[in-house]
Amino acid sequence: MDKHEPTLDRFLKDVGNHQMEVIRDDGVHRHLRFRAPGCSAYWFDILTWPGALCIDGDCGSHVFRRLTDMFEFFRATPRDGEEPGTYINAGYWSEKVVSGGKGYDKGLEEFVPEIFRSQIVRWYRDYFRDSGQFTEAKEGFQQLREEVLGMADDGEHAAMAAAYHFQIENTHHRPFEDISTSAFKRYTWHFIWCLRAIAWAIHQYDSRPVEA
Repeated sequence: MDKHEPTLDRFLKDVGNHQMEVIRDDGVHRHLRFRAPGCSAYWFDILTWPGALCIDGDCGSHVFRRLTDMFEFFRATPRDGEEPGTYINAGYWSEKVVSGGKGYDKGLEEFVPEIFRSQIVRWYRDYFRDSGQFTEAKEGFQQLREEVLGMADDGEHAAMAAAYHFQIENTHHRPFEDISTSAFKRYTWHFIWCLRAIAWAIHQYDSRPVEA
C-alpha cells in the first residue's frame, strides 16, 4: 500500500465509530447499514440477493457477481498475523464487478501520470537495450521527454496518443506501438476503501450476537 491507497489503519479509523444496523436478514437477501451515530461520513450499505452483492455509500457504489451467496465469496481465512475481516484481493475481486463507479474519482481504476512516465522510460530503455542501438536511444531521449513524457499531466487520452505515435526522428523506431493503458493505472482510493468495507462488514455480521 502507498499513500494513495487507504491503508488498513486508515480504514479502521474511518469506521471506528460505525454501528451495524440489520435492515433485512433473510437468507441471501440482506441489507446491512454501517454508519456512526449522528454522522454521515463514510457510511455505507451492504445489500445481497441471489448471485450478487452491492456496496453503496459515501465512497462509491459497486455491484459484484460470482456465487449465490456473495458473503461466501468475500469471506477469507486470515493469513498468519492478519485479523479476521482485513484481507482483500483487489485484482481478483475487481474481475467480479458488473456495475459501479459512482463519480469520476470513485471508479475502479485511474490513470496515474507518475506510473506512465516511469514505465515509458523503462520500456524505452529496454527497447533499445534489446536492439543494441544505444546511440539512437541517447539521441532520441530528449525528443521522448518533450513529445511523450511532457504529455503525462494532460490526461490519459493525450498521453497514450503521444506514446503510440512517437517515432524517433529520421529512424523507423516506434517503441510504444503495443502499449496498453492498463499498464499505467492503479485501483482508485475509493475502490480499495470499498473492498476493505466489504471484508470488514461481513466480519461484523458474522461476529454479531446470535439471538436465542
